[in-house]
Amino acid sequence: MAEGRRETAIQHDNLQLTYTRLSSPIDEEGLFEDKFMKFASTYFQGDATHTFVRHPLKHSLLQLDSEGDELVSLNFNLEPR
Repeated sequence: MAEGRRETAIQHDNLQLTYTRLSSPIDEEGLFEDKFMKFASTYFQGDATHTFVRHPLKHSLLQLDSEGDELVSLNFNLEPR
């Protein structure tokens, strides 16, 4: 049987049903990367991209409703201590 295929047989009384389920490995990390790249290019402001940067942000990545939200977004630090 080919890789990525799984054959299943079901038998009930005089009836037998055999089917092959095709399964392909899903690259979940690659899928996430593609979706996040599309999200970033659609919603991030200015020339910001989906890639990681070490320097502090000068403006919020997303358009925010209030100046307070903007200030909080710029002071939020995700780096481990």
